[in-house]
Amino acid sequence: MGVQLFDRNGKKLLLNKYGTVFLGYVDHILDTLTEASSKMTELVSMPLAPLKIATMNDNCLIPKLISAFHQSYPYIHIQLYLFSSVNTIPAECTVALHASEEVSSSAFKSTKLLTEECLIGLSIDHPLAKQKYLTVDDLTQESFIILNQQNSYGEFSRYFFRLLGFQPSIIMECGNQIMLDAMVAENVGLALYPSKTWEPNRTRVVLREIKNHHLYQPFYISYISSVADPSTELFWDFALSYFQ
Repeated sequence: MGVQLFDRNGKKLLLNKYGTVFLGYVDHILDTLTEASSKMTELVSMPLAPLKIATMNDNCLIPKLISAFHQSYPYIHIQLYLFSSVNTIPAECTVALHASEEVSSSAFKSTKLLTEECLIGLSIDHPLAKQKYLTVDDLTQESFIILNQQNSYGEFSRYFFRLLGFQPSIIMECGNQIMLDAMVAENVGLALYPSKTWEPNRTRVVLREIKNHHLYQPFYISYISSVADPSTELFWDFALSYFQ
């Protein structure tokens, strides 16, 4: 500590004024350690309920989020469920990760984790892949692949084309993003890609902006149960902190 804490009196060591002050801090430190140890014992003796998460659509950020949460809370058992609409959310789930305005408006509580721009994905073998930007006129001449009606992003894609003011030539509908990405890579058609939550085949697919047009998709976390258990509350706080 840089000072003498004891004075010697014969064979005895006695606390001096510095030692007496330092002792007060030591007592506080030991009390805090005892409190922390008791808290750990309490957590071990009272296991938390499983965390049941409903997820919508393919999303490359969800595995990263859940992996980080698991590293911080390895003793919480996690169960993942997929759903395609507000009517198909499993009843046992307490929290959802999704991009649906309908789910967000019907949930007990929702918070937007991020907003991402949606871009056009096309094969590197497509002639338009050499352009830095695409125009609406470019797109009206092309064929498109979209997700089917059972997937909310499929309806989101249709809404996007209505905003652009043209009826796309849809030649294929897929049930998931993996198959859609594979079809785009094979140059079957173009598709709409969220720029952050989807991970295209980077060696075969390029993403391009539409000149003078931007479309943004939200990504939410929502309470879908009126009662949030401790595991759900921990995950909620963790997700908000993670995306900040």
